[in-house]
Amino acid sequence: MSIAYKWLDEEDVHYLENRTEDDTEICAKFVRLLDEADFVVAHNGKKFDVPMMNTRFVINNIKPPSPYKVIDTLTIAKKEMRFRRNSLAHLAEVLKCKHKKLKHQAFAGFSLWSECMKGNPDAWAEMELYNRYDVIVLEEVYKKLRPFASTHPNITTGDDHDTMCCPKCGSVDIIRSGYYHTNKGKYQRYACKSCGAWSSETYVMNTKEKRQSLLASR
Repeated sequence: MSIAYKWLDEEDVHYLENRTEDDTEICAKFVRLLDEADFVVAHNGKKFDVPMMNTRFVINNIKPPSPYKVIDTLTIAKKEMRFRRNSLAHLAEVLKCKHKKLKHQAFAGFSLWSECMKGNPDAWAEMELYNRYDVIVLEEVYKKLRPFASTHPNITTGDDHDTMCCPKCGSVDIIRSGYYHTNKGKYQRYACKSCGAWSSETYVMNTKEKRQSLLASR
């Protein structure tokens, strides 16, 4: 029925909608958008949004988009924290985000979808506002959780410059801060002054002789 999205750190929230029973066109547009993205941020995207999209793509005989990585804020919240609830609305509230998830106004629950399917223009207006706001809230929640995401993909691997950047937010405002130790070596550690995330170099600091003398725990 509708899709809302934005590019990270850009101001505009984009919105697509389909008021017919044939969703081929909106699905085709969304595949092209996914082709542009290396990373897609969603809340419960891995279990709901992505399977739902793929279902509509295959039903409409649309080829899959190019591979992309899903960064799921619900997964991050469950893995790294222990919130009382993990809904997007609750996370936005407890994290004191500037924007809060909207509540349905004139059309509560399923009635919003039902009225949209009946062609009610007021319902469609509420659907658009609700979807656009969800995207804004999601971006805020994502940025709050991002520094703690231990499995967050390195967003800088595709960069064509040699400057060291934070692997989670891409900032160059990083400082050396201590060392990271494994069974096999010692690595320089960095702290990002922009988002607060920690990272480390990928090459070991120990000399060859030191590495040869190390014993690994078993």
